[in-house]
Amino acid sequence: MQGDPKIIPTVEDDQVRLSPIRHGVSRAQALYREHAKHARTTEDFLEARKAEAAADLDEVSADAKARDAYYRLSSTHPLCWH
Repeated sequence: MQGDPKIIPTVEDDQVRLSPIRHGVSRAQALYREHAKHARTTEDFLEARKAEAAADLDEVSADAKARDAYYRLSSTHPLCWH
């Protein structure tokens, strides 16, 4: 081996196996290609994340409105006074 070798030690059944890191990287890339459903750009990811965040904010906003309405009712209704 030349240079600074990069290896991954793996212990299986009381045995140590040393594999070059490039084998692990190649395997990970192959698994990704095998299981990737469709190509997505960074912009696609960011747009999807923005939509998720907006939906989350809408849910939080709706919960806050319901809570505020409950507290307004409970503070004005005599049967709800604490």
